[in-house]
Amino acid sequence: MSTTATQGWPMVFSKEDAARYLNLDGLGCPDPAATVERLGKQGMLAHFVVAGRWACTRADLDACIEGMRAAQRRKGRTHAT
Repeated sequence: MSTTATQGWPMVFSKEDAARYLNLDGLGCPDPAATVERLGKQGMLAHFVVAGRWACTRADLDACIEGMRAAQRRKGRTHAT
């Protein structure tokens, strides 16, 4: 049985689910779904479209998080995780 932080999350996410996974609403983001879409358009979050609907995988979200963490470390803005 997995006890990882991702337990209970789906493998494929809608924009809204991705925003919840990234905790954008908890961080005070005014439009979390639009922010997720913008991350995709900027190439920071791999995504795809199925039947006209935006989607991404949990692995893509985790890679996006790691990319943002790496960028913060390069800028010297590190926080304990």
